Amino acid sequence: MALFHILLIALAVFSPSIQGRSIEESSEDSLHNVEKRTTTASGFNYADALHKSILFYEAQRSGVLPATNRIPWRGDSAVDDGSDVGIDLSGGWYGAGDHVKFNFPVSFAVTTLGWGLMEYWDAYEAAGELGNMLDSIRWPCEYLIKCHPSANKYYYGVGDIEIDHSQWIRPEDMDDYNMIRPSWSCTGQCSDVTGEAAAALAVCAINFNKTSSYRDQTFATQCLDKARSLYDMTIFSPGKYTPISNQYGNGTVQYPSSRYDDEMAWAGLWLFLATGTEEYHDKSGDDLANFNGAYYYFNVSNNMFMSSDYALRAKAKTFSWDDKRPGVQLLLWKCRYFMNNTVYENKAQKKINSMMTDWIDTFARLDTGLTISSNLGLDWGSNGHAGRMAWVAMMANKYDLSDASEKAERYAWAKQQIDEIGRASCRERV
Repeated sequence: MALFHILLIALAVFSPSIQGRSIEESSEDSLHNVEKRTTTASGFNYADALHKSILFYEAQRSGVLPATNRIPWRGDSAVDDGSDVGIDLSGGWYGAGDHVKFNFPVSFAVTTLGWGLMEYWDAYEAAGELGNMLDSIRWPCEYLIKCHPSANKYYYGVGDIEIDHSQWIRPEDMDDYNMIRPSWSCTGQCSDVTGEAAAALAVCAINFNKTSSYRDQTFATQCLDKARSLYDMTIFSPGKYTPISNQYGNGTVQYPSSRYDDEMAWAGLWLFLATGTEEYHDKSGDDLANFNGAYYYFNVSNNMFMSSDYALRAKAKTFSWDDKRPGVQLLLWKCRYFMNNTVYENKAQKKINSMMTDWIDTFARLDTGLTISSNLGLDWGSNGHAGRMAWVAMMANKYDLSDASEKAERYAWAKQQIDEIGRASCRERV
């Protein structure tokens, strides 16, 4: 869903026939007000879909809802999360249609949503959704800040999978069923979850520090401070986390991690961008070795990630909450003027181009044009994989990683994927 959302704004930017809704219409509308709006020449109203996708995230909110809540059937829920460990872990987003809070995939959603906002800030503003989008990502970031109460402690989720999945109830009714919601934490060797959380908070820091009427430097500083601290956990105590299961830690798990070196690089590159907005243009030589400076994050992550055979010699199949390599490669290309290493630069470009060739020219598609996940050895999740790779295609174009002929082909393929995802969702889920 996260990549579907940001692709909508990307396509709105590159499709001149698409007209966004006015700010007044945006502020008055809500999810229960679903009157038809005029579609575009392509048959798809990206601005309207963008608006509703933001409301989708608002519907996933946990905790005490704000007075500005726009989802009339949602109320306060899971307000006592964290009480088993004596801290407040309320808030955040539910995930996957259940009531467990999985920080690993949710943090990835926040990072990618924030990435889209950073790249297409003006388009959100033109669509009348800038304030709504900032409010949307702020909610899970406030929760992630709570999840890191001290330097060597991180809570990466709340809930019991087996209990949660045995009861089909509203989140507001969990207390009536005395649902047990254990808190899951680590004190090290959980670089995947801490790295992704650090990335999410770094992206939020970038967006909330941008000059606008919504600027909140105090919150941006909070996010950046926590991101730095989480990055230290990520780097100095490397390892994979124990996925959430049942309260005894011996049940079915969800969202296991395959590796953690991609999250190390992912987090470091986002911190490089978050801390370097003022300083990296003017620094050179030994000044770049400043431990607290942007280049610290870039160099540590670059060296650790690039020394791994997994990083650039093994091609990723997709971009997902468990495999950030395509995102890392795109950011390395974005930051290539500061890399001073054309070997890594060329490898990053080569891997992205090879992946795009697979997805556009080689992998099987449905008759509608949607590239399907059976190419990855999966029998589910085609929309998610196609949407995420469409985002990779759009960013390869935006960062000038693609040449002129590739740009046209990649844009056409990305647009086809997002249009079909939108049409399929309307046919099957609405």
